[in-house]
Amino acid sequence: MVLLVVMYAVVVLRRAWVCDDAYITFRTIDNLVNGYRLTWNVGERVQAYTHPLWMLVMSVFYYITREIYLTSIAVSLAMAVAGVVVYVVGVARRRYQAALGVLILSLSNAYVDYSTSGLENALSHLLLVVYVALYVRMGAGVKKVLWMSVVASLGIVNRMDMGLLYAPLLALVWWESGERLKGLAAGVLGQMPFVLWEVFSLVYYGFPFPNTAYAKLNTGIPAGELFQQGVYYVINSLQRDPITLAMVLLAVVLAIVKGNRLQRALALGVTMYILYVVKIGGDFMSGRFFAAPLLGACMLFSRLDLRLSNRKLALGMALLPLFVGTLAPLPTWRVVQPEDMPLVDAYGIADERLWYFSGLGLFDNGRIRTYPAHFWVEEGKRAAIEHAYGVVTQEGIGLFGYYAGQKVHIVDIHALSDPLLARIPAKRWVNWQIGHFERVVPQGYLLSLEDSSFRLADERLQEYYEKLKVITRAPLLNGDRLVEIWRMNTGQYDHLIDRDKYQYPAMISVSIFDVSGVTPEGMAQGEARKVVFFDSGLEILLGMQIPGKEFIEIALDGNDHYRIVYLRENMELASQVIHATRKESGLVVYRLPIPGKAQEAKFDRIRIFPLRWAGFTLAPARGDDQFGLGYIKLVDMPD
Repeated sequence: MVLLVVMYAVVVLRRAWVCDDAYITFRTIDNLVNGYRLTWNVGERVQAYTHPLWMLVMSVFYYITREIYLTSIAVSLAMAVAGVVVYVVGVARRRYQAALGVLILSLSNAYVDYSTSGLENALSHLLLVVYVALYVRMGAGVKKVLWMSVVASLGIVNRMDMGLLYAPLLALVWWESGERLKGLAAGVLGQMPFVLWEVFSLVYYGFPFPNTAYAKLNTGIPAGELFQQGVYYVINSLQRDPITLAMVLLAVVLAIVKGNRLQRALALGVTMYILYVVKIGGDFMSGRFFAAPLLGACMLFSRLDLRLSNRKLALGMALLPLFVGTLAPLPTWRVVQPEDMPLVDAYGIADERLWYFSGLGLFDNGRIRTYPAHFWVEEGKRAAIEHAYGVVTQEGIGLFGYYAGQKVHIVDIHALSDPLLARIPAKRWVNWQIGHFERVVPQGYLLSLEDSSFRLADERLQEYYEKLKVITRAPLLNGDRLVEIWRMNTGQYDHLIDRDKYQYPAMISVSIFDVSGVTPEGMAQGEARKVVFFDSGLEILLGMQIPGKEFIEIALDGNDHYRIVYLRENMELASQVIHATRKESGLVVYRLPIPGKAQEAKFDRIRIFPLRWAGFTLAPARGDDQFGLGYIKLVDMPD
């Protein structure tokens, strides 16, 4: 067992690295340690990190070392190894089950790679394994409910969505306590770390959730597209790292067939978490959000009542993860990828460790790297000199932001650290990348940050921004600020944001009378298209013509997918999807029944949006990125 734990530590150490996103949190840590409080841009209270507990833990170590790169790797590695040790001595039923679990974790790219990275995974994993160890080692009762609730609460403070993994087992331990009322009180009391953080977050930042949550969830992307992207995230994991989800699936099946209450509670938590990850579209970091479910699956394996008297069966169980682990294009015992292995797949999902390893990996040609080597480091240092006390816009804000220092105000166009941009919808982009949702920077915004006398061109957004500035910049206990926190969080100012203006900045609007003339089907798009439009879509205004027809007839470029949306004023009533029917460009005529809801509500406009995907395919279905309308008309019956 000692050798297996050492093996795991060596595998993690050889692949140790830090990612750019970790430096987003590191900038806040640097500000805190240097007296600028929990801010990202100095003078503006914004929570640009998703893992408060990890941020606080790293702040303690950074205060001691005043060095972030090696410190984050060392702290992560220590926590990762501690988690495996607790798993071996505190969770596993038998030694060979513990050995099997450590072997699986050591063969998982997702688990190994995010045991470092500078993100919160290592601490999340340690808390999760301590949580299960408490269930295994403590006798039933109210005290057990209290302590497990405390650990679960710390895990949720570390990352809020981890609550899905904790909830089923916490409900089970409360049920088994035998004292339901006292157990409930103990469970609520144990959640005080999370409650206290939420109170602090609401008072200090003005909002209960991280700014990153508002930036990533306020995208305007249809739920169906996000779900489809989440499915591709699963496919990507199966292709790059088959052992992770294969072992999770096997564990869940075994829990259903042979498991007791503990195993089934773990299986339920793992299943809920994976479904949540799929629902939100996964992530751009391959496998990152499947590491914790894999740990849950290994703990499930380790508690099954398996007595392997048959040596061949025992050998087979050991060889299974070894075999599946070798199916990965880059097994964990290798560090550098094959030359023909793409770093980013067709869906924007990247092997993030490989992407950054050449400059941020711990080992550089056998020598220990003591300092990250990346062009964003140099750009950040240059910005610290050239833009001191100024404002700059930036896409990758991690390394750049940390090395730019406190004198540069950085506007993140992906809105992770910007309170205003996070609350306007993301710009519609057909080929959007998960986790990177670009915003339109409102006219006058950059000038207003440099000089408060400047105002935004959008007067309604300026009014919204004034309320937001009170929350993020006014004294903490200012009476007006507390009122604005309530009003902002209850949506009383949402009407001030013109969502269409920022989500569809290049939408073309035409009257139906201008595009109702019939053009021949199949003509080359350059000859026949009456309107060319792009990602922001096309709006057809019906004017005084209140439709009483039952069908629409529409000619569109046939090599792209489209979503047809029926609206009254700006309220969506119904929608339909049109699938590409040809590979070459050229008009195709579609005849569609108008949805009943749209007819009943007397829709007054139709919007046409190009789609990235329409249906599950192994590759995105894309045409030429130019979309065209030949004609559209409302008819009683299609020809």
